[in-house]
Amino acid sequence: MEPPSTDDLGRWGAPLTKGNLLPCNVCAHSENMKSRYSATFRDYLRSLPDELLQSVSEDYIWLSAVDFENEPATEFRVRRECCREECVRRGAPQLYQIAEHVISPWAA
Repeated sequence: MEPPSTDDLGRWGAPLTKGNLLPCNVCAHSENMKSRYSATFRDYLRSLPDELLQSVSEDYIWLSAVDFENEPATEFRVRRECCREECVRRGAPQLYQIAEHVISPWAA
């Protein structure tokens, strides 16, 4: 049997298998941190008056559309979605729609 090629090796030199692609404790910890971080951001959004929520939404709509050296702006997309959800929660989805309209020429 031939040794695995470097294309078949995982990060630590082990062959890639379904078993070593499952989330590890570090990843689970990271997901937990993201969840707590997101909850803190949602609390922040709840504290904002409508005008500032619209402004913050504009920022995250724009940031989520920016290409950072071909890296997805995942965190900005999560925050953008949090802004949208907060507008809906308040019964004011128009705040998010206005933010989209204001920023759309630059986010395209």
